[in-house]
Formats: sequence, structure tokens, C-alpha cells
Amino acid sequence: MRFHEDGERVVCLWEPEAHFQGFGNILHGGIHASLHDEVAAWAVFVKCGTSGMTTSLSLRFHRPAFTHQGPLRI
Repeated sequence: MRFHEDGERVVCLWEPEAHFQGFGNILHGGIHASLHDEVAAWAVFVKCGTSGMTTSLSLRFHRPAFTHQGPLRI
């Protein structure tokens, strides 16, 4: 994964592969959660100049992320 700054944000364009899918062409929720955790860690590193660790993670998925529709912007 490669991250870059986009104004106030830290962004990654990531191309999911078929083996990351759960049901059908939908990205597995655990992979989806890991991506959010990783971009959050990079945001802390890049924007705050420090590191940290995740002690709790709670996500609510509003719509599916698909593995066959090109890169995801994270």
C-alpha cells in the first residue's frame, strides 16, 4: 500500500484482488476494517509526526466495497 497526502487527508488507492472477497465480489469486512486501521495509523504518523496503536476499532459499513470495480480510495 502506498499513501500520500491530499490536503488535510492521507489517502491510499488500493486495488483489491479477488482472493480478498467475501460473498460475491464484495470485499471481506475484515479486510475492509484492516484498511481503515492502516490508513488511520498513517494519518497519525504523517499528520502528527508520531505513532500509536489501535486499542479499539468499531466500524459501521454503509455500503459494500467491491473487488471488481477498480481501485478503492481509502
